[in-house]
Formats: sequence, structure tokens, C-alpha cells
Amino acid sequence: MGLVRYGKLIGVHGSATVSVQGTFEFGAGVSIARDSLIQVPRNSMLSLGDGVRVGREVEISASPRITIGNDTSVQDRCILLGELSIGGHCLFAPNVMMSSATHHFRDRPAWLIRDQDRLLEDSTYQPVDARSVPISVEDDCWIGINAVLMRGVTIGRGSIVGANSVVTKSVAPYSVVAGVPARVVGRRLEFNPPRAISAVSPADLPYFYSGFDLRQRNLATLGGARACGAFRVALDCRGSRMVRIELAAERPVSLKFSGQQLTLPAGRHSASFTLEQPDAELFMAFEASSQDGRPCPVTVFGASAQG
Repeated sequence: MGLVRYGKLIGVHGSATVSVQGTFEFGAGVSIARDSLIQVPRNSMLSLGDGVRVGREVEISASPRITIGNDTSVQDRCILLGELSIGGHCLFAPNVMMSSATHHFRDRPAWLIRDQDRLLEDSTYQPVDARSVPISVEDDCWIGINAVLMRGVTIGRGSIVGANSVVTKSVAPYSVVAGVPARVVGRRLEFNPPRAISAVSPADLPYFYSGFDLRQRNLATLGGARACGAFRVALDCRGSRMVRIELAAERPVSLKFSGQQLTLPAGRHSASFTLEQPDAELFMAFEASSQDGRPCPVTVFGASAQG
């Protein structure tokens, strides 16, 4: 009944249940504690990043997809159901509830709710409310004990959700929210993307927005922010025509941005891309891949909006 190791990648407690009919992907150092229930139905996918820790009596059921990023911990008795995207370096306190689906009570208001739910057994039936509305929790968020995140909400990067809160609306980056329904009660910092960011400037780290490993020990070692595959930076691009990114790759890499692509050899580079709609852009989404199309690691030193 102890922790059962499968190589160096994943440890599953002997009392946990892991049922996979779909696809289950996991990185290195994943652990699933006792009495947890992990379900991946047919045509569904569960993806756990490096170092993800799943506590005791946690229920995770993907339908159709749940992703949890690197170094995120999900503490005891959390329930995560449906279509969810959870970023890296997040902390979930016990008893957090997230479900992208709902019961249907408006389709035939006079019917029993269970009978209305059964209407969805017909895949061609179009309900009044959507079958599922995804929930997103971005990087570096702390979700307090007993919190409930309602379907369709996005918890912006760096935000904190207070204990016993019910979040019914999306939360801006670096907000502190609490209450029923949750409202903004403070901010970790004022989120105002600048025109240029550097990984060696502590004040710029919030604008290395997603997909990065921003742990201090790694920043000090690399001199930049490590990313693998898709990543985003936040910049003030008003009036700009190009975005420039400073990065290094250990091997040849294909770097994509907004339909544009550069193929770069191993080494350090300054890569520039055209901004199609500069006044509408805030989050710059990049993707680094190897020659065979797999996610490729890069180290990003900085980025800037250019004249």
C-alpha cells in the first residue's frame, strides 16, 4: 500500500485508482497520493507536467482534456472535472472544486433535472446551455481551501483566490479575490506590460507570462528564463511594427510567431517578427520546436517591441 515507482517518472500510491481508456501523459517526478481517483475516459486526455504532485483522495476526471503544468501541487480532496487548463507553479489548497460541465435545468423547465440531463445522451441534441465551458488557471496562482471555480472562468497569472470563495467571473492577472461571489480585494502588483523586458530584472518577471520556468535557482544558473514548446510574453506593442526576442537554443530550433517561422541553428540569437495588428496585441505567443516537430527547450533572455 506504499508508493509504487514506475522508473524515475511517476510514483502512484498502491491505494490510488488510475483508470485510462484515453491518453495519459506525464513528465518526470510526478506523484499521486493514496486513495486518489484518476480517470481518463476514451477519447479524453490527461497531461501532468514535471513535478506535479496530486494529494490524497483527489478526484481528476478528464472530459475531454485536463492539463496541469510543471511544479503544480493539488492538495487533498480536490475535485477536477471536465475540460481544464492549469498552468505551472500553481498551489491548490485542499477541497478545491472545478468542473467545466453543469446540470441542465433550462431546456425543459418543468421536467426533472435528471430527465433534462438525459437529453444530452443524444450527441446531436443542442442544449440551451453549452455542454462544457473550459476553465483556465494560469501560471503561479494560489487557490485557497474550499474554493469553487465556476465553468468558463479564467484565473489570470499570479492571482490568489481566498479560502471559501466562489469565482463566477474571470480574474485579471495578479489579482487577489475573495468572497461569494468572489470580488477583487487587492493586488499582488500592478500588471502593466512595458515595451521591453529582461530576465535579469525582477520587476520584469511577471511579463514572462506563461510557459517559463521562473524559479530563482534556475534564473540564476541560466541567466534567462527556460521554456519548452509554447510560451508567451506580455509587451506594450502600441505603435510598434516588430517584436524582437533574445534567446539561446542548445540545438537547431524552429521558432514560430503569428504565422511566421524562423529556423535557427544552435546558439544565441536575436530573432525579429512582424506585428500584424500591433495595437491589438498584448500577449506574444511563440512556439519552439525541433526539426521533427517536437517541443524544443530554449532560454529566453528578453523581448521588446520595436518601432
